[in-house]
Amino acid sequence: MIKAKGEIDLLSYLPPFLREYEETKAALNAEDPEFELLWEQCDKVLDSSFIDRADEYGIKRFERLMGILPDADSDLEARRSIVKAKWLSKLPYTYRMLLKQLGIVCGDDFSVAKKFEADYFLRVVTHLRDYGKTTEVKKLLDEMIPANMRFDYYNSVTFISDKYPVLYTGVKKVGMHKKIAVSVNKF
Repeated sequence: MIKAKGEIDLLSYLPPFLREYEETKAALNAEDPEFELLWEQCDKVLDSSFIDRADEYGIKRFERLMGILPDADSDLEARRSIVKAKWLSKLPYTYRMLLKQLGIVCGDDFSVAKKFEADYFLRVVTHLRDYGKTTEVKKLLDEMIPANMRFDYYNSVTFISDKYPVLYTGVKKVGMHKKIAVSVNKF
């Protein structure tokens, strides 16, 4: 009988008169570890069926299924959020759906300013350190925002240092003073 994960006892499935034989006990006790491995693999397959619990192999399967090429620098959590955003995207695209998708990818690290009266304009600002997530936000905006609207996307990351930071822009080196916040913008 399987009592709990990791505690497999095949001998308990036999009728009482067969449990007395040493050969049967030895054979079934030798198979217990194999059934533990099978139990672990079944858990792994079950977990890989859900985006939130999938391991590296499971997320790779979801990415292949949806045609997502993962960024080499993205960690597992970033890849999960990208897969989840693509999985949950559905037509028609609305402003609320856009906010929901941005929330899935960015968490609370974004803001959206809108002008719908005259300009049909959106400005999206995120504060993401993972480059894979920033490219996914850009793809999301390109896909979800209608062609008659304009939008700006900025990713602002602030680094605070106690040391003397140096910022390289292009080929020019710019020295900084001690205890200064440096803001780096992309897009």
